Amino acid sequence: MSKRKPNWTEREKNILIEEYEKKRHILKAKFSSSLTSGDKTRAWEEIAHAINPGSSVRRSTKGIQKKWDNICATAKTEVSAHRRSQKQTGRGPCSNDISSISQKVCDILGEDSPTISGIEGGVDIDEIDHKSVSNKNKRLYVCLPDSEDEDIPTVSKRQRISQGTTKTSSDDSNPTDPLIALRTEVLNLEKEKLKLQTETLKLEKEKLAMEKNKLALEITKLSFEMKTYGIDVDIIKFHWLLPC
Repeated sequence: MSKRKPNWTEREKNILIEEYEKKRHILKAKFSSSLTSGDKTRAWEEIAHAINPGSSVRRSTKGIQKKWDNICATAKTEVSAHRRSQKQTGRGPCSNDISSISQKVCDILGEDSPTISGIEGGVDIDEIDHKSVSNKNKRLYVCLPDSEDEDIPTVSKRQRISQGTTKTSSDDSNPTDPLIALRTEVLNLEKEKLKLQTETLKLEKEKLAMEKNKLALEITKLSFEMKTYGIDVDIIKFHWLLPC
């Protein structure tokens, strides 16, 4: 059984939030011809490089992404509890305060962001596009703590809910993307086909050259044998040309 990694320190959480804010324009943006999954992966790797030097344990990019999801889930829970408490007390002093970490997340994403103010148990699609999400069958991920964290007293595994029939605004945001991808795939197949045809023609050409060389050797051999028996090669050629 693998050893549990130490809990995240306040320093690590603060660096994660600060670095995420710097790279939010990459991590929150939708995929396009100028923004690929590789760009987002590199952004998470840069965040890891900022966190690890002063940490007692090396944090992986996967673990960092999970921690960000957990921090967002905590902020959402605290904001919801805070708002409920405000309603109960009539905007007076609240018994449920928002932690400094959650407040920083709210400052970055905004309290009206679907990640913070969305339906309980839901999640902002933009916040999970660093995972592989199909345009035809989107999967919603509920942010729950992983095995490294003990901050949030809830289930210890990430739950995934498949919603193949659920449509979101992001489905229609780039309607030409699937068409472009299809055309690119067809173009690549055509290139492969042309490459195979070129290689086949090359092999045929080499085969013809070999047969030509073989025929030339046979002619040379036959001429040599005819000369050995005293047969005039030119006379034989002449008789071959005469009509029957």
